[in-house]
Amino acid sequence: SSTFLALPPHTSIPTFDMSSAAMFISKLRSVSQRATITSHPSVMRRKTLVLSRNLASEERPKKIQRPKRIILIRHGESLGNVDESAYVSTPDWKVPLTEAGQQQAIQAGKQLKKLVGDEQIFMYYSPYERTKETMDAVCKHLNKDRIISIREEPRISEQQFGNFQNVDEVVQAKQERHSFGRFYYRFKSGEAGLDVYSRVSSFISTLVRDCQQSKSWIRP
Repeated sequence: SSTFLALPPHTSIPTFDMSSAAMFISKLRSVSQRATITSHPSVMRRKTLVLSRNLASEERPKKIQRPKRIILIRHGESLGNVDESAYVSTPDWKVPLTEAGQQQAIQAGKQLKKLVGDEQIFMYYSPYERTKETMDAVCKHLNKDRIISIREEPRISEQQFGNFQNVDEVVQAKQERHSFGRFYYRFKSGEAGLDVYSRVSSFISTLVRDCQQSKSWIRP
């Protein structure tokens, strides 16, 4: 005999022969618990071949394009790293590199070139001034023809500690964070570690999607 599946509205599943039924039952349960099985031989003759093709394509796993490696580069030494009072009068995102930080960025570019050689690169950077300066210094040592794309990505910015910051208040807040829990403590007008985790996690899916799409951009 043949098998016909009666499915709820908005479900488009072709009919199939009895030998295919066992393979499809588990999938039906995920579509709807109301699926039923009844005999319907006349429909089977017209639809079996189509279903077999559909089953074959559904059963075949899709190959996911993944990056060969992910390299994280922290910005070079910034003015805020050597003088926390810089945050009192300068917004965090505008704090620049020091001269030492510029040299560190240059060295990072040289080391990255040795590591990746002539491989293609897809680059993301946060919109902070010190990060842009670091990226510019690094890119001077790379083959620009091998850079697929360079994108500004706010979700990978560092944790927000507030707007114009009072140094004493930030020190006190960091002490409170130690006793409260680093991951959950939220700075006034800023973020908790949980907030950073959430936005960076959402970026990961973008990275994977860009990697998939980059297959059509790759140059020999």
